[in-house]
Amino acid sequence: MNWPRRAIANNDALHIAQRMSEEAIVLLSRAEQAKLGLYHAYNQEPEPHSSAFLANLVSFMISKLQPTLKAHTLIELCCRDFEFAQDYANGPAWSIWGIDLKDPESTEFRTRGTSADPSFTFTKADVFASTPESGAVPRTDESTLIYCRPPEQIPLTQFEPSLEIAEEHVRDFLTSRAQQLQTFVDVPSPLSVSEWYYVFLTASLACERPDSIAVVQVSNRLLNLARAADGRRLLCQLGLLTAIVLLPNTIAANSDGYALLFLSDRKPNEPYFLFDGRSFDNKPMTSELMHQIQDSISYAYAKTTDVTHWRLGDRGAEKIWPLLPSAKSTSFAEEFFVRFGTVADIRRGIPRSTLLKMPQMGLSRTDRRIDCYYLSLKHLVDGTVIGFEDLSEHVSDTDIYDMGDTDPGLFYRLKPLGEYETCMLISRFGPPFKLALVVPGSMKREPTPQKPQLCPKLIVPCDVVFCVSFKDELLARFFLAYLSSDEGQQKLLASSHGDALAQLSPKDLRSMTVPVPGQAEQERYAQEYEAKQRAYEDALKQAEHYAASKGTM
Repeated sequence: MNWPRRAIANNDALHIAQRMSEEAIVLLSRAEQAKLGLYHAYNQEPEPHSSAFLANLVSFMISKLQPTLKAHTLIELCCRDFEFAQDYANGPAWSIWGIDLKDPESTEFRTRGTSADPSFTFTKADVFASTPESGAVPRTDESTLIYCRPPEQIPLTQFEPSLEIAEEHVRDFLTSRAQQLQTFVDVPSPLSVSEWYYVFLTASLACERPDSIAVVQVSNRLLNLARAADGRRLLCQLGLLTAIVLLPNTIAANSDGYALLFLSDRKPNEPYFLFDGRSFDNKPMTSELMHQIQDSISYAYAKTTDVTHWRLGDRGAEKIWPLLPSAKSTSFAEEFFVRFGTVADIRRGIPRSTLLKMPQMGLSRTDRRIDCYYLSLKHLVDGTVIGFEDLSEHVSDTDIYDMGDTDPGLFYRLKPLGEYETCMLISRFGPPFKLALVVPGSMKREPTPQKPQLCPKLIVPCDVVFCVSFKDELLARFFLAYLSSDEGQQKLLASSHGDALAQLSPKDLRSMTVPVPGQAEQERYAQEYEAKQRAYEDALKQAEHYAASKGTM
């Protein structure tokens, strides 16, 4: 089992005095070691984008998808330094058209111009305003390859200089496409994320030219992000999606991963080809490995009846049309996976303003005190199990409110935790996504005589916390273990959204797939995690003691 964030560290980078045991060291994360003054973190630069291997892969895919395509015209939108075109097009027969808001800076591009080179035409312009009339793209009936690697995660508020013209161009295309197919399709205005405008612009250029194909490199987050469901729906309903290739991180690397969308003129809701190249992650990209990838694609493509390779949008998942398959679980078979929302009740905590604005009865009751504890995950140790009766001890005095003058009949508005509720708390932001499990006290320790309670109390989670309630305590312990693992954290990250910071919504969590094995496996998995967690907590105490003794705290 692979225990992540807390349990594993890179030993080759650790230089700690001998007083600290090796067993304690390996259980601490880099961040924790750095915080204690025991580790000096270093930044490792990601592998550079490999345009040569990318061009090779695109060429091979096109030979499978459209073997009759004889394109010698390439339109590269957001071309930058013609990174893709320079590796894809060979020889003077090729005509390359590039559009970008910035002039190319590549020395290699500026020095090209021999008779053996393709013909390059560059236009400095907004891609959405570029038409054959403007001379930015060729007016041709020849087969054309259109390629685009759009800028990522541009908020629509910062996209305003182009939003109006992009909206007009894309809406006209989508509307005319729906009319052509004689189908009704709801086109939202505006689209949810800015990348969709580039995707549909690229698709429009392919559909305008016979026997043409478009390729767009996008972040994997667009393929299952709940907020971006509108674009995925339109891709399927309007018959634009031909294939998806999930790229190995050695070809194009980012935290979410990258995918290639192959777009062309097809029938509505037609199955698309899917190839998951993530199994080749972290392997040095060589010509030999590229041949292995191509062989895998050929094998997958030949299995045209295999639903794992030819898929339709999953319209049953709360209408989010997910296109990204979950990475293969290393711990559980595929048949064990279900939507998280089917096995747990998921709700979000409340903002502090809701607590402060609770209606008062206007009566001063000195003899009646009702304490409300405003709970955040910062009050709890990540990955721990804590009894309900102990939660109040983890809340600072500034987060305790007297609700004695509030109508008790309105306390439901606060969504407090139930005393006998088994509830997992999940941070809204990550990674890592912090977790804690709240259980009835009897599960945490042996029953003890109840302390006399002078007043009732409310435990209210804050609005950056999700409360995931379970009817089964064993299942809750299992999910604490699973979502704390590397695989579980990747699940949470893949389900998240956000332009600059990954964040979750209730819809994201409900639609996320999770394993539900048998009870014996749940118990084994939970016990193994809890043993690791106890070892981790002991190691942390040991490290804190060592750091304090050295005067580093």
